[in-house]
Amino acid sequence: MIQHSTAKPRIKPKACTKCGVCITWCPSTAITMQDASAHIDSAMCIGCGQCLAMCRFDAVIYNWLATYEDLQKKVVEHAMGVVSILKGNIFYINVLTRISKDCDCMHSFEKIAPDIGLLVSRDPVALDSASFDLVEKNTGKKLTEISYNIPNKHQIDYSREIGFGNSEYELIDV
Repeated sequence: MIQHSTAKPRIKPKACTKCGVCITWCPSTAITMQDASAHIDSAMCIGCGQCLAMCRFDAVIYNWLATYEDLQKKVVEHAMGVVSILKGNIFYINVLTRISKDCDCMHSFEKIAPDIGLLVSRDPVALDSASFDLVEKNTGKKLTEISYNIPNKHQIDYSREIGFGNSEYELIDV
């Protein structure tokens, strides 16, 4: 929860239809219905993004530009913390199937890319870099075009900067 807590959504009142779906899916009961629209209590919100994924009317928005760097840094730092305990006795697998623009913890998803397969590496940064590149290659579009307009390569750059891994890779088809 600490990892995701920098990203907090809000409701666009003009887009909200007051359907209540966001309230149903909110795990922290941070969303209430007010006169004009749903409302998110940012103190109660855990930043999970369920409301964003479930709203069919694009009434839920994030200020990605204010949070994307912090969130991506936290993702990298949390992963590096886990890896530091294993001290080189680990390899990484990315499953590039059922790729959606939302977090894999969501209950539903919209597929945005074809299934690509499995990638394996001893370097998590090279693995993520290859994964991003393969999605873009297989869709013919930048990730920011098929997903949220978030500078997603920031986590690759930050990982490299703090010595977590290397973004250079060689693909070997098996």
